[in-house]
Amino acid sequence: MATAETLATLRAQVDNSFAYPAEVIKETYDDMMLYDEHTWGMWCTASDPYKPITAQHWQVKANFAHDAARATDRLLDEGLDGLGHLIATGTHRAIAIFNPLSWPRTAPVQIILPREVVSSIGPFSLHSDKGEVVPYQVVESHHGGSLTLALLAEDVTAMGYRTYSLVPSEPARENAGQVHVDGHCIENRYYRLVLDPRTGGITSIYDKELGIELVDANSPYRLNQYVYDSGEPPTNGRFSPESADIHPGSHGAIWSSLVAVTKCRTFRDLRPSDPAAKGRSSTYATPWIRQEVILYDRLKRIDIVNRLYKEETLDKEGAYYAFPFSVPQGRFRVEIAGAAMAPGLDQLPDSCHDWHAVNSWLDISNANYGLTWSSREVPVVSIGDINTGKWQTSLDLNNSTFFAYLMNNYWDVNFKERQGGDFVFRFALTSHGPDWDDTKSTHFGRSFCTALQPILLPARQVGSLPAHGYSFCQIDKPNVVILAYKRAEDGDGYIVRLLELLGEQTTVRLHLPGLRMASAHRASIVEQDIEPLDISGNDVSVVVPPFGIETLRFRIEQGLTPCKS
Repeated sequence: MATAETLATLRAQVDNSFAYPAEVIKETYDDMMLYDEHTWGMWCTASDPYKPITAQHWQVKANFAHDAARATDRLLDEGLDGLGHLIATGTHRAIAIFNPLSWPRTAPVQIILPREVVSSIGPFSLHSDKGEVVPYQVVESHHGGSLTLALLAEDVTAMGYRTYSLVPSEPARENAGQVHVDGHCIENRYYRLVLDPRTGGITSIYDKELGIELVDANSPYRLNQYVYDSGEPPTNGRFSPESADIHPGSHGAIWSSLVAVTKCRTFRDLRPSDPAAKGRSSTYATPWIRQEVILYDRLKRIDIVNRLYKEETLDKEGAYYAFPFSVPQGRFRVEIAGAAMAPGLDQLPDSCHDWHAVNSWLDISNANYGLTWSSREVPVVSIGDINTGKWQTSLDLNNSTFFAYLMNNYWDVNFKERQGGDFVFRFALTSHGPDWDDTKSTHFGRSFCTALQPILLPARQVGSLPAHGYSFCQIDKPNVVILAYKRAEDGDGYIVRLLELLGEQTTVRLHLPGLRMASAHRASIVEQDIEPLDISGNDVSVVVPPFGIETLRFRIEQGLTPCKS
């Protein structure tokens, strides 16, 4: 949604005919917050799950999420389509890739090429805006003739776009990349990973650059091992997959993968009314689990895509993925709302130590090396161990293990009493040396959680935006990021919200290429002007306090469009 809001704002600044969808954006954020508000839900959710009003209440609550998702998709499509129509193109079709974040990024991108485009172009090569031939990978050929194309988009400019051209040509010899799969092992120039044939988890991650093993071999868990708790706490036991089918996944110039397919069986003791009866029952509560590990040819990043099907049950349950890393004397840091913190150290006494919210990244580092982990779908982790039922008042860490907390139905009110269906949980991680800080963690985590946005453009399109690429907004300090880029709530100008990451008072320059500011003000968090700021053409500077959030309102002179240089 933040990406959709940013794209709408960028479009409003360069397209005077565009009606900014302020009311739709407001309603969508309201719907997201109303879904997240925990007091929606009946008192009888767990005690009487079949009561009609229980189901009716869930439908009301779920609709907030569904409505927000649909509105976000529409806003995102409208923003991409509107900006895409303003980009000039040459003699070939092009792919424009938008980066909604405030720093340049290199990341994988997938786009579907429709059947009519594939048939009209025929064999093609992909060219960068500098005329260089760029490797790509056909991820999937669809029935009917369309295909999904993947590329590694490099150095996509901050809050802007870069283009790639589809040039008809004889097919070049396929570049398979430098990722190799051999049995249970996958490796590239950065890592060597080994999968466990029992659980489907990862038994080893060896960093070739650092010369370090990253998985704790002494842990009872494998890395990315599915863990199912039956009962609360696990009164019926803790279970994981017992056998995995491991086979190669995708293979190409951009990435290759290794896939483990397994299932998780659970047991429970029979407790019939006849005390003489004995035995255990078993069931596959999670009858299908697919765990894919992805390595890139030219990107030091490990992606994990876990897809699972889980049966619904009213029995109490919890589900996790384990991450037993090996970082001796490592210290945890996690991104929370508007800040980063060290769990167990930066907490008030008696605050929650059993679970920790993670916004976009978690880092474990010692004096010599560390790793940063990110999750798109799982917002909560349990650090050190599975801590449900412990009610810890402190965090005494003796390992560098944590568990991604997928779901549970422990609570008697306000939460879904049973959870089942087809789920996807995506994680990414990278390892690093000692020259790492919260800025790099933030860039890694937010980049993984905020995808680059591609759009296919026609050939010979006339537009006011340059063909090769463009940055709509730039800031000149890496330790400052843009949290929000939006139209002001009262419709008067635009709002930029800045966050400083390293605890350093920083003077940052905001630069709007091709636009000219009419005025700029420091503003409060609720967008009330505090004081005017000096502007120079399309630049304004402001001091952001250590770990501070600073809000700016600026107005631009209408009728101007970005330069074509």
